[in-house]
Amino acid sequence: GDMAVVLLGLTDGEAGTTFVYGVSRKGQKLWKYDLRGFNAAKPLLEQNHVYLGAIGRVAKLSKATGKVIWQHKGLFEDPTLKYQGSLPITRQGQKIKFDGNLSVDDKTGKIDKVFK
Repeated sequence: GDMAVVLLGLTDGEAGTTFVYGVSRKGQKLWKYDLRGFNAAKPLLEQNHVYLGAIGRVAKLSKATGKVIWQHKGLFEDPTLKYQGSLPITRQGQKIKFDGNLSVDDKTGKIDKVFK
């Protein structure tokens, strides 16, 4: 591709954040996004979008601009989700799958709770 997405995680083990950067091939910063969570998942990179997850938070951004298309927070505190980040993000049809309990409808941005 013509750009890279770089994640920089900062944590003391109890709290932290993940900064996400869109970087050109020449190393220029195109955009920056603060995911405001640590324990970041391996992002899902597609042609026009990047899908991100970290403890309690998920987001879909425009790969070109870093603009937020949809995002959700407070997912770790939700007793049915307990989203902790860390697992690779995958696509299953129109669903973006973050872990065994959490997937999001890509088009609407609505959480689709999946129970084991």
